[in-house]
Amino acid sequence: EVYLHNLEKNLEALEMKVEALKAMINELLKRLSKEEDRMLPKVKNWISIAQAIESKASGLLDKSISERYKLSKYDDLYKISESTHHYSEDVRLTLEAVETHKSMGVFKVLVDSSHQLYVCET
Repeated sequence: EVYLHNLEKNLEALEMKVEALKAMINELLKRLSKEEDRMLPKVKNWISIAQAIESKASGLLDKSISERYKLSKYDDLYKISESTHHYSEDVRLTLEAVETHKSMGVFKVLVDSSHQLYVCET
């Protein structure tokens, strides 16, 4: 039940963290696009998962106006619809997924003296 009270805060946090996640994705893709064949499988996998999380988060954010409206109509939080409970839980879980996945995506893109690109975790 507590997550319903935090929905507004979680939506704002999700929006900000998804923007940061998108920036990380774009930065990695930009740096590695010329070296696609040599991109490490771990980095490719991280980007793929990050894009899936970002897509889910974007869908939740797209629904946020209607869900906030639905939530505002209830005086008693115990009468909130099951779909709104599920939405709030999805927001909370997706926010956690964004935070967790971002922390696993700290890579350093390096170029050695022969101009070979490689990526290592930092």
